[in-house]
Amino acid sequence: MKNKRFAIIMATAVLFLSILLIVMQFINDVDWNILDFAIAGFLLFGSGLFGELLKRAVKSFHYRIIIFG
Repeated sequence: MKNKRFAIIMATAVLFLSILLIVMQFINDVDWNILDFAIAGFLLFGSGLFGELLKRAVKSFHYRIIIFG
């Protein structure tokens, strides 16, 4: 189950970055280089892992609603 969540977090980050890469092909206003994609990927993946860490650490349903709500 833990590996499935990790894969979902990774796939979501890749999906968001892929959408941006596709949009860059059609719109000239977005001009990112490889470093921008690396930083965005790190932030997306890090946020997902941090959310997963919080989910595992907080056991109370009510506190989870407050944190993630």
